[in-house]
Amino acid sequence: MIQKPAWANVAFRTVLTQAIAAAGAVLAYLLHLPAPFLLGPILMVTAAALAGLSVIVPTQLRNVVFVIVGLNIGAAITPEMVASALRWPGSLVFLTVTVLALIALSAWALHRLFGMDRVAALLAAIPGHLSYVLSLSEEQNRSHDIDRAVRLQALRVLSLSVIVPMVALMISDAPLPVLPPAASRMSLLAVLLMLPLAVAIGLAFVKLRVPAALVMGAATVSGTAHLNGWSTGALPLSLTIPALVAMGSLIGTRFAGMTPRALAADLRYLAAQTGIVLTCVFCGAVATSGLLGLPLLSVFIAFSPGALETMMVMSLLLGANPAYVSAHHVARLLLLALIVPFLVAWVRRRQKRSEGEPPTRAP
Repeated sequence: MIQKPAWANVAFRTVLTQAIAAAGAVLAYLLHLPAPFLLGPILMVTAAALAGLSVIVPTQLRNVVFVIVGLNIGAAITPEMVASALRWPGSLVFLTVTVLALIALSAWALHRLFGMDRVAALLAAIPGHLSYVLSLSEEQNRSHDIDRAVRLQALRVLSLSVIVPMVALMISDAPLPVLPPAASRMSLLAVLLMLPLAVAIGLAFVKLRVPAALVMGAATVSGTAHLNGWSTGALPLSLTIPALVAMGSLIGTRFAGMTPRALAADLRYLAAQTGIVLTCVFCGAVATSGLLGLPLLSVFIAFSPGALETMMVMSLLLGANPAYVSAHHVARLLLLALIVPFLVAWVRRRQKRSEGEPPTRAP
């Protein structure tokens, strides 16, 4: 029997994944869901993964999508948006308070109400840095709670990717656009001229360990070109729509290998944590918007702790300020990088002191 080469298997699984994602995009568009070309693929590929299909997005395709998304985000940066940055320092203070509140409340609920051990509850409550949480979890003795903490991190990314557009639809004064709004479109030649520099800056950012390096590198190049008047308009739809579909499929593939039974077992934990996160984010966004005069939609997306790349795309799709949103998500990740090691060390000490008093498990 002739065995298929590995590349052929990868190619088949990639094409299958993108076909499922495209079907999800069409269905979401016909159902008038918000951000259909992102939300539809997320839901359809997630369902395929839970059904046991082998869905993948290869690293090469993922990197191409990140660069295209970054170019589109940079194209939305205008001098008017940059001028509004004078009001951002106060907003960053509100973001810090919101992040600390949702960590404290989520960790408390997962420990006290659901019986997770303190360290696992904290790891599950950290709003971001999934790779960092994975590395921290490997330092612990593997346990059911630690494994659940890692799953809850991935589920938080999916749930917020689905819920944020729905909430945005409720708080927005106008119908949400199907695609990023644009008065004009860049020529394909302009895109091709930006690509080499975008990739080079993105790779340099990878070396410097900048969060979402390829997205940020491409956004830097495109944003600089648009701010200086060297280029105008958003990317052509022929690049924008496939990139959004592939981005949605990438989020859905996070659940490859997870069974519906395992997902169902985590749903009550996820519901409690998501409720706490959204409450903290919404309250923080309302306070920030009211006191600083910033658009509520932009603040809500900026404070929502989903994946950085996803939330940046969401800001573009939902008509928020992408510069404001990206600045706050990068600030959140930097804040977490600074405080999480100290929080974990503190919680570990508390857990050691109370090892003889395990929390009561929820029935």
